[in-house]
Amino acid sequence: MKFLVLCLAVVVASAAAFVACPTSSRLVASNTCSRSASSLRMSDDDEDALTAAARAARKAGPNDRVVEIRKPLGLVLEENEKGDVFITKVKDNSNASRNPKVFPGDKISFISATFGDDLWSVRGAGLARVQNAVRVRQGDSVRLVLESTNESKSKIAAAAAEAKERKKYEEDAQVKRDRLLKALDEDTKKKSKKFFGLF
Repeated sequence: MKFLVLCLAVVVASAAAFVACPTSSRLVASNTCSRSASSLRMSDDDEDALTAAARAARKAGPNDRVVEIRKPLGLVLEENEKGDVFITKVKDNSNASRNPKVFPGDKISFISATFGDDLWSVRGAGLARVQNAVRVRQGDSVRLVLESTNESKSKIAAAAAEAKERKKYEEDAQVKRDRLLKALDEDTKKKSKKFFGLF
């Protein structure tokens, strides 16, 4: 029975990570989130932008700036109009101030899942979801993937180049398919003429 209650508590805590909590201001310290849950604060436009692929759990990549910070983090976070969360201040003598890879102005793009080493995208998720994800994270520390403005631009440029290359590959493949279909169609027409020529 105790095991069942413990499992239920973990599931409820995990679900709470993705429920918004009310804040009186957009500028809130990372350890000041009310435990009362309200409805989600995402508009239809935000929902469209946040695809299932962007929310999928993944491991950290070689180009990711991953930092691990003990709780409480000691970060002051702010949300922009798109729902992206930025570090506005690193508090003095805090756990975050001991990590040389954390800078004011960095955007939080991924955050630790409740359990394990997986990271979940928080792009456009909003401040409340980031705070809840930190709160329900099991263990003493949280892993974040941070991006500066320049890192974000270079990742966007790399993704655009990859998309352009993929589009060219698909266009070339379509041209080859069209050529083969045309040759097959011509061959079929020739064979049908020969067949009708017998009668």
